[in-house]
Amino acid sequence: MLNDIQAVLDDPENIPDIPNASALYLKVRCNAAYLIRTGAIDDLRKAGFTESYIGGFIEGLNAATEIVEIMQEQRNTLTDL
Repeated sequence: MLNDIQAVLDDPENIPDIPNASALYLKVRCNAAYLIRTGAIDDLRKAGFTESYIGGFIEGLNAATEIVEIMQEQRNTLTDL
């Protein structure tokens, strides 16, 4: 894993492609509305996690979604050339 991290640090603009089906799946699973609807947020509350913790968790998932979108934009930019 350390080699993978170093590779991204060395060349952060080398963004891999992501298949549309994978991107869509990840964007749905990392969506707050999905988590609420499936009861995942309630499960975190029942487990004793604070609202602050849950908010941070949701923000982290939002950041993951943004990375997926960057990967898709990179592909679209390459096809537009």
